[in-house]
Amino acid sequence: MTDTSNNSNVADMEISGFGENEIVIHEEGMPFRAFFQNLRASPFHWHEDMEFLLILKGEIALNKDNAIYNLKPGDLAFINSHHYHSTQHISKENLILILQIQPDFIEKFEPDIKKMFFKFTYMKDNTKEQPPVEIVQSIRTSMCRIMWEKRTKNSGYKMVIESSLFSILGILLRDVDYDIRSDQFSFSNQEYMDIHSRLKKIVDYIENNYQEKPTLEEIALQENITESYLSRFFKKYMNCGFRDYLNTFRLNKSLQELIETDDSITNIAYSAGFSNLNTFNSLFHKYHGTTPSKWRQIHKDSSGEDGSHEGWYSELEGSSPMDSIVKYL
Repeated sequence: MTDTSNNSNVADMEISGFGENEIVIHEEGMPFRAFFQNLRASPFHWHEDMEFLLILKGEIALNKDNAIYNLKPGDLAFINSHHYHSTQHISKENLILILQIQPDFIEKFEPDIKKMFFKFTYMKDNTKEQPPVEIVQSIRTSMCRIMWEKRTKNSGYKMVIESSLFSILGILLRDVDYDIRSDQFSFSNQEYMDIHSRLKKIVDYIENNYQEKPTLEEIALQENITESYLSRFFKKYMNCGFRDYLNTFRLNKSLQELIETDDSITNIAYSAGFSNLNTFNSLFHKYHGTTPSKWRQIHKDSSGEDGSHEGWYSELEGSSPMDSIVKYL
């Protein structure tokens, strides 16, 4: 099995805008890809593979399924196949272990896998209902075992990797809640392209006009469709409503300003497109569990030196990332 983790192109990702399809290059002869990541930021995108993110160092914000998750060391998140998501660093010095698994491989054992929408995110500081700790620990251990065996290539490493993959998938299918999402992913390639093209136009419009007051009515006129159809279309494929998406996008913009500038909270709220400070504070507390000023105080000192980055992230080699997974083995 060839170690492809030093491929900095990350499988021909398009990083210029929203909604690009990440084509995942799997390990040779195996239906997965595992790598360490120093996250910078990624626009909304999707991929065929299911994805686990284990936070090893620092903090990131994950936007998926109409929610923003502030993930810290030890936290574990799952992203369903074909589901739009975006990420942004909170701490520039961060380290993430990523595991991507090809659903076609699972389909041989569970024919409905592509229709299943799994509900799984573990945040140890979250007071809401969480997955059982023993399940989280098992997935963490299996992910780290896969990465360890991939790098060390000890005798029988392929069998150990496959065993660990099956362990994770068994937990996912047996112990994690899921919904069946009809035949959402049975479209032809042309249908996918048409859906993606329309979503891209809608979200590009939102992201280019978020400081103003973009409305469904404006976009529906632009697309020559009814407002009600557009609302249903957006919610079906983005897993959130138009207004929810706009608010989370604006909040993500405010995170950058809170960390990278000393501007006032009021100015940041207006700059992000919120019409008043109360709305901004209320939504910020809903998604982040605290006030903007407290969030800034906690995170600004840990954000690291400011600097420009190209791309979404840097993949990491060497022994240092491996040291971070030993405690989970």
